[in-house]
Amino acid sequence: MKNSAYTLYCAGLSCQSPNPAEAHECRRCGLPLVRRPLWAVGLNRPPSTPLLGERYFHLKGRLFLDTTPALPVETPPQIPPPIEAYLRLLPLRLHLSQVHSCLTLPGRQTVWFLEQGPFTIQGLRPCLVSKWSATAPRRQLSWLRQIASLWEPFAREGVVNSLLEPELLRVEGPLVRLLELRLDEQSPSLERLGVWWSSWVEGADPEVKTCLSSLAEQVRAGCPVSDLLGALDEQLAVGTEDLHVELFNRTDPGPSRAENEDACYPAPGEHLRGSPPFQAIVCDGVGGHAGGEVASGLAITSLRETLNCGDVISLDSSALVDRLQQAVTIANNLICEQNDREQRQERQRMGTTLVMATVRDREVYLTHVGDSRAYLILPQGCYPLTVDDDIASREVRLGYTLYRDVSQFPASGALTQALGTGPGDLLVPSVERLALDDEDYLLLLCSDGLSDNDLVEIYWSQVLLPVLEGTITLAEAADQLVYLANTRNGHDNTTVSLIYCQRGGVRPISPHLVETSLDLVSTRQPWLWGIVSLTVLAGLGLLGWGMYTWRQPSPPPPTRPPS
Repeated sequence: MKNSAYTLYCAGLSCQSPNPAEAHECRRCGLPLVRRPLWAVGLNRPPSTPLLGERYFHLKGRLFLDTTPALPVETPPQIPPPIEAYLRLLPLRLHLSQVHSCLTLPGRQTVWFLEQGPFTIQGLRPCLVSKWSATAPRRQLSWLRQIASLWEPFAREGVVNSLLEPELLRVEGPLVRLLELRLDEQSPSLERLGVWWSSWVEGADPEVKTCLSSLAEQVRAGCPVSDLLGALDEQLAVGTEDLHVELFNRTDPGPSRAENEDACYPAPGEHLRGSPPFQAIVCDGVGGHAGGEVASGLAITSLRETLNCGDVISLDSSALVDRLQQAVTIANNLICEQNDREQRQERQRMGTTLVMATVRDREVYLTHVGDSRAYLILPQGCYPLTVDDDIASREVRLGYTLYRDVSQFPASGALTQALGTGPGDLLVPSVERLALDDEDYLLLLCSDGLSDNDLVEIYWSQVLLPVLEGTITLAEAADQLVYLANTRNGHDNTTVSLIYCQRGGVRPISPHLVETSLDLVSTRQPWLWGIVSLTVLAGLGLLGWGMYTWRQPSPPPPTRPPS
């Protein structure tokens, strides 16, 4: 069916104008049009009409397109057990499709639509087994580790058989992703995973064959998942290329705030390059003037004093996670003590959100409290890495409702925890370990001045993907993100931290990037002022004129992203 068969409505809440299918930007407001592919679960036969529920356009097979992405979604009064598993596994969304909505068809048939999964408008991502034999050895080991890490949480939710279904295991570059979940009729033992992995030995890279054969045998013999993960980590730590890291931060008060309550580390505008360890921190203070900015500053100072380079380098994974959690608790208690000294009560108490990336040789540890966010940017897509500590996410993780439903309520964004607002023994900071293979990748940490209204998801391919392609610098990307936050949101302070990780040395700068940089330099040379000055002198009777050019040391103005 031709794409012209549907009308796509703008995702902007204040716009929602109709647009033809071939359009890329809204004809009215200029916002990039959101094409959100969906995977249908529970659809017994192909639809008889191209548009289900006057909203979901049928692309092919079980793929649909949401033509009205700004409208609220349908939610049943009770969430059925298969869908509850998706909701409770929200923290694992890097590997798992998410529930978008449901639709009740005639005959009381309910179709559930999944989003953010291993599919595009063009079709499904490839199955892992179809890519296995042609994949580099480290990526094969990384895929095995990701599957093993999902075993226990999937078993708790009664969906672990999904990891044994070849058509459900899809890959997007270095990531293993599940197309959908299926409830276990009978909970399988880990030994079944070992039996299945044994069938992969023949297609494994020669460097992996012996290891995989041994691992499969150990799993069949009943070794625990922790031992399996430890053995895979040990193999992944061998023979890795050196990691080169670039880091750049930018913060801005925004057009509607007199004060900037955000804070970040390293200092804004400082461009760092080198080998790990590296650390980046973004904090968004709450508590108003003389409160939020104090709390965010105290948090960063405390974390920098508590965490040292020796800890990051020498501690094993488990000990480093404990150390990061302890550092967050210390920062929390420091802000609490300040609140108590100033006799701040209830909503007067200052606090701050936190998102922190600790990069060491082969892995990143993400520490998170509140609603500042972290995203992973790969050539294949933009992936949220953190889950907001707010009411909406809490209701979803409890399996009560869908995120797109509960987020419509006014108080859904209220924080459920932040540093400094309560005692440390009640704080539950999240620390997640991200370990990719030799793929280059970009991490974005940001406050909600940028992440609100899905700006990152809408603009990532225009602003962040070019960093991976080597066509713009981190500083230029950061400036564009701040510009987007100020013009598309504009209601809050904005802080962005960009961390570019590349295996095997410094990334080359493309010829296009050199030309772009030179153009930016030339545009900020104020030669025009020389002409204006000489014109004034000529008007006073002077006969000569000249041209004066010079370079200013200040950074270039933000480059506006495409509308």
